[in-house]
Amino acid sequence: MPERAQQLLLDLSALTPDRAWHWFLGQPVRIVVTIVAAVVLRWVLLRFIGRTVKATLARADARRSQEPSRAGRVIAQATGAAHERHRQRTLTMGSLLRSIVTFVVALITVLTVMQLVNIPLVNRALRNTPPVEPTDLHHVEGIRTAGGLAVPARLVR
Repeated sequence: MPERAQQLLLDLSALTPDRAWHWFLGQPVRIVVTIVAAVVLRWVLLRFIGRTVKATLARADARRSQEPSRAGRVIAQATGAAHERHRQRTLTMGSLLRSIVTFVVALITVLTVMQLVNIPLVNRALRNTPPVEPTDLHHVEGIRTAGGLAVPARLVR
């Protein structure tokens, strides 16, 4: 432990304001910019989805209010279920799209930050594994090669 403490003190003594500023302008700024860009992108996409849902609901209400006959309006108001179901479906799709946007933007942001911090995104064992050639698959039951491509045997005659 004393060796590690001594090494840490040596590293800190070599730290100058210029070096600290240079380090800060490297990875930390990139990480902050990535996160801010993700937050802004998410906000823009959620706003777009919200406006689209509102416009769709307004268009449906306008279409419903312009029904040609009084009898048609009375029947539509009496049943009302179709309009309410359409409204609920539209709101549900909007909510689902917002959730998907949040998940995808967060996932891409986390993976980008992991790459910036030099956390390997692919297992080393996978990285060093050679690709499987179609000719290597001849011993697998049900797989044949046709024109250099490995395809299920039921597709090859």
